[in-house]
Amino acid sequence: MLPGPRPRARPRRGPRRSRLPRLGPPARRAHGRRRRRHGQRDGRRHRPRAHRRARRSPAPARPRPLLRHRNPAAHPRGRAVARPRARLLCRARRGVRARRRRGRRGPRVATCFLPVAAARQPVPDFALDPATAADEIRSFLASYLDAAPADGYVVGVSGGLDSVLAAHLLADAVGPEHVTALLLPAGPSDPENVADARDVCERLGVDYRETDVQPIVDDVTAAREDLSKTAVGNVQARVRMVMLYQAANDEGRLVVGPNNRSELLLGYFTKYGDGAADVAPLADVYKTEAYALAREVGVSEHVVEKTPTAELWEGQTDPGELGAPYETIDPILHAYVDEDRTVDETVEATGEDRETVASFAERYEASTHKRERPPSPDLR
Repeated sequence: MLPGPRPRARPRRGPRRSRLPRLGPPARRAHGRRRRRHGQRDGRRHRPRAHRRARRSPAPARPRPLLRHRNPAAHPRGRAVARPRARLLCRARRGVRARRRRGRRGPRVATCFLPVAAARQPVPDFALDPATAADEIRSFLASYLDAAPADGYVVGVSGGLDSVLAAHLLADAVGPEHVTALLLPAGPSDPENVADARDVCERLGVDYRETDVQPIVDDVTAAREDLSKTAVGNVQARVRMVMLYQAANDEGRLVVGPNNRSELLLGYFTKYGDGAADVAPLADVYKTEAYALAREVGVSEHVVEKTPTAELWEGQTDPGELGAPYETIDPILHAYVDEDRTVDETVEATGEDRETVASFAERYEASTHKRERPPSPDLR
């Protein structure tokens, strides 16, 4: 009897390799023994929660917070993109976009971790809907003016994002004939910003007047020569407040303060200066939310892309003075103030270092007196 064909030997299979790009530093050898690869658990590949949730959900693929990241030191609070009933597509660290692309790893795998710079004004997870917010602010401004014994609003327009956004909302809400804009430049004011303010007022059809406040500031500060630049900047803000209320009293109108929520929570304004107003339409709008809101109401991209600055002295910028951009500050404030988290919980929620979170939390607590009425004895 002739022997039959010899059965083919089953090829040996080595450890299954994941097609996902490896996160964190490459594996190193320690004492002749190879360390476990990232994400492996007892020889099996551990799939993050975002993947398991995507397999059960019929919703389309979208970024999700990567809460169970195995290497939080490398990519704290990263992002994951998962496809329904499929495997995890890609992951990326916070602040970096993951770009899906077919490559050598196979048709169902996305190449990610590309060094693509994030947008200058990324939309935060807690952002307001710009269309809804714009409608609510317009409705508030119109109804408040109907109920108040006033004929309109007075707003200072510097040419920056917040003041231009406030002017657009006011003109839409009550009509340009009920809005007076004051342009109050001083020595540090950028002539380009002043020109932008004029252009905005003319396009909106708003009546505006321009007054250089630097001579008044010089007269007020002439008594002392050793004033700091912060003290002189506060004088500028308070002189502008006097000019705004003078116009409001003369015309029977209300003063509008364009401060956003980020500035108010940090106390980043002059007490009884730009913080003094009858109406604050942007008080619940974070700075990072103001970008989308400005585009919604038609503010020009040239104004939206400007670096935030109060122009109280030469070279001043908000990120430079605060020590961080608003893209870092706003999530911290939202977690610490709006969600009432502790400093440690805010660190875990935002992925920022503890020193940064603690500094802004301390700034919020120290500026409480700017947001409240002056204390008084309780006699009644």
